[in-house]
Amino acid sequence: MTINYNNTLLTSKDFNDSISGTSEKYRCWGFNSKEISRLSNCNNFISVGSILRIEPRNNLVRSYTFIDFFENISRLSECLEKHPTINSFFIIPLGDNIDSQDVVIQDISQKHNL
Repeated sequence: MTINYNNTLLTSKDFNDSISGTSEKYRCWGFNSKEISRLSNCNNFISVGSILRIEPRNNLVRSYTFIDFFENISRLSECLEKHPTINSFFIIPLGDNIDSQDVVIQDISQKHNL
């Protein structure tokens, strides 16, 4: 699976982050929420949104706020507009393996109480 970012084609070799579930670790692309307009040509993926919060002693902690399946980038963009506090989001590509979406969503949701 690929995605266009600023007219550059990204592949799985360009994954820059990962999200752990209860049983698997999922490699993904991570983006700042303001970068959504730079993305195109990505279909059938799971996205996880997150915020950064400050804990005692000024430690920054990433908290996941949503996880869902999206058919395309425009659907994700609509979702992010409804969640203006999201700092970043992650795209886990499914490609032709759409049937795995429920398993991936459940695995990550259980780990992060989503």
